[in-house]
Amino acid sequence: MQEDKQSLHFLILEEQQDQRVVYLEKCVYSIGRSSKNSIVFSAKSISRYHAHLYRVKQNQDNTYIFRIVDGDLQGKRSTNGLTVNGQPCFSKTLEHGDVIQLSQKTCIRYYQFQNIYDFHLLSASPLGQVELSLSTEKDLASSNSVNSRLDKLSKTELYQIASFLELIPTPVIELSSTGNISYCNLAARHKFPNLLEQKLKHPILENLESIFQKTQSSTLFREIRVGDRVFEQFACLMAETHLIRSYTFDVTERYQTNLKLCHSQAKEQALLTAIPDLIVDLDPQGNILRVKPAKDPQLAILSEAHVGRNIVEVLPAAIAQQLLTGIRQTLTSQETYTFDCEWTAETEQSLYCEVRLVWNSAQKVLAIVRNITKRKTFEQQLRHEALHDHLTGLLNRQSFLERVDHVIKLSKRRKSYLFAVLFIDLDRFKVVNDSLGHFVGDQLLIAIANRLTTCLRAGDTVARLGGDEFTVLLEDLTTIQEATDVAERILQSMTTPVLISGREIFVSASVGIAASTSNYDKPDQLLRDADTAMYQAKAQGRACYEQFNQNMHEQMVGLLQLDNDLRRAIERQEFQLYYQPIVALQEGTIVGFEALIRWLHPQQGLVAPQTFIHLAEETGLILPIGEWMLFEACRQLCQWQQGLPQAKDLTMSVNLSGKQFSNPHLAKQIERALHQASLTPERLKLEITESVIMENTQLSKDTLSVLRDLGLQICIDDFGTGYSSLSYLHRFPINALKVDRSFIGVMDANDENSGLAITQTITTLAHRLGVDVVAEGIETAKQFDLVKTFRCKYGQGYFFSKPLPPQQAQSLLAEAPRW
Repeated sequence: MQEDKQSLHFLILEEQQDQRVVYLEKCVYSIGRSSKNSIVFSAKSISRYHAHLYRVKQNQDNTYIFRIVDGDLQGKRSTNGLTVNGQPCFSKTLEHGDVIQLSQKTCIRYYQFQNIYDFHLLSASPLGQVELSLSTEKDLASSNSVNSRLDKLSKTELYQIASFLELIPTPVIELSSTGNISYCNLAARHKFPNLLEQKLKHPILENLESIFQKTQSSTLFREIRVGDRVFEQFACLMAETHLIRSYTFDVTERYQTNLKLCHSQAKEQALLTAIPDLIVDLDPQGNILRVKPAKDPQLAILSEAHVGRNIVEVLPAAIAQQLLTGIRQTLTSQETYTFDCEWTAETEQSLYCEVRLVWNSAQKVLAIVRNITKRKTFEQQLRHEALHDHLTGLLNRQSFLERVDHVIKLSKRRKSYLFAVLFIDLDRFKVVNDSLGHFVGDQLLIAIANRLTTCLRAGDTVARLGGDEFTVLLEDLTTIQEATDVAERILQSMTTPVLISGREIFVSASVGIAASTSNYDKPDQLLRDADTAMYQAKAQGRACYEQFNQNMHEQMVGLLQLDNDLRRAIERQEFQLYYQPIVALQEGTIVGFEALIRWLHPQQGLVAPQTFIHLAEETGLILPIGEWMLFEACRQLCQWQQGLPQAKDLTMSVNLSGKQFSNPHLAKQIERALHQASLTPERLKLEITESVIMENTQLSKDTLSVLRDLGLQICIDDFGTGYSSLSYLHRFPINALKVDRSFIGVMDANDENSGLAITQTITTLAHRLGVDVVAEGIETAKQFDLVKTFRCKYGQGYFFSKPLPPQQAQSLLAEAPRW
């Protein structure tokens, strides 16, 4: 078994009074209110796709970390944003104990452990309080590092994670892939007090790992003696975690009863009658000496009529040969010999039996035959459930990844071997669940699973990952085009409605394709890239497919890198303000400046705002950036007023983002900025885009009223490019409209001039409403003359000056130019 060096990662989800525990094992988790997410919250304050969590492998070893990113994989941010440990952020590598706030009453706590089973549950009070200690004194040396990871984990939360197997009365022991005891529950420690000291030398664990390696089986059943006690041990190999888990049952009483039957003729018949098993006395040659028929009619294999005959004559050859082998070993070792066998009964149904051969004397062996068909059936059912989805019967995630892993290894040996993974997600499946109920939703998933199966070729594999997510493995392709053909068949099959309870339900799907043409080493990588391509398909409008290419991955990596650089830019104070003059058009003099932010990137040089402002808004970083910009602009205007007489009546225009505008502390921030710079409120103009204002008209009206009451001037920026809802314009307390540069820039074009008409219309409207007009983006003398003709009061643009750093803007102001 491969050594597993990975830590254990858990989330504790808190929503209202509800608390859930999630063990992180997938590479990507989506978080939000939509049922399509891996982790679903119900609060309406949570976005449908609020955030996503993905696993990142560490380069230096075989461990990994988790990183949370705000919004979905297409870069669309959540409404509330993320707050980690009280700080707004877009993306963060999670550390043990981090608290992620999604809304006021919803949070996620993250914990990481090297091995949570090193900490054993010793006692639990009625209130669920748990005391913990290290398993052995040898672990004390490493206790400080482990305890530091548990500092922020409450005892109740640890009880939820660790106590599932802890309180059951059956001894449960787990061996890790390195051959160490990774876990033993309370019952095991009480039943086998020397277990942790003897470790693999203890009879319960002796040779256990080597038996699995030799037999290549996933389950083991055997009988073991520990002192004077006899135990039956059922062990299974859990492929998902590379663990061997052992369940041990004390059968001493039953075993001693069987022995007493052989030594006490007086009590033998009564006891034998009470036992439901088939019991047969055999001599060393396999001759039947006596038969006690079973009460179970299915065990009517041998009867008293067979006494005197040899087992070779009356039993199937393979079973008879196994019995003869067991008789010889039992007589030699005087120890119990046990084996399972199967034969077909008269009803043509398979009968599973457990045969136990017990030494009775030098010339006699007692064979006890028990019907274990129910147990075997249950074991088979458990194995099926461990590998298949309970709703659709398709393979589950773990089984699918194992199959993909096998195909990857096959492709390494056969370089021409082509395969592909398809990631399928139903579009708007939540609508069905919300409107028609979960029963209909489940029936729809079953129907879709059947359709997917019919779309595949023989030998292809389909699985359900969970929710409405399905995956397909296409093997032994001639060309990758075959994968797109299958994707098209899947999409075509979705065009026919599904009939459930007399109701037609239409559903579409988005499909992502990851082909083996890339050099994949692990199945998670294929699944990740197919998932990324699927989200790209959704971004293209749904009901389509996209094939993964490296650009998709690079876009995601680039987004994360820009986020990291942006955070460092705040810490390192890499932002600068440039200032563009605003001119009174009739007088031709400078009356104010607009503050425009620039980013002096240490590698890329001066970065324009259109490159990073959108990301800053999505991540919430726009709040600290905008606050700094407000204070710096006010400080700069104060400095000019103190040094230049012509700056006495200047105004400073500062842009507000949507997040700033909705910040309840905005008014207090502005008051502090004005107070620190010793500016009067009328010197500050705030520019807000009409799209931000129109998102919530009532909230905007209330906020604008508060700002006007402070004495500030309000200007609607980029007017005409957003909602342009003129019917609402008169309701807002504004001072000016800024005509967008896209209209000004085409005013002097020779073709049919819509920009000229729009500019004239906006100007006329503004005059009737009693507000000023600022023409933005004036670059030519003709544009300058036209806006003056329309009686625009103010203008700005490259015709007057480009945005300037503070010293150059001050020099321009000192020159007192006129246009």
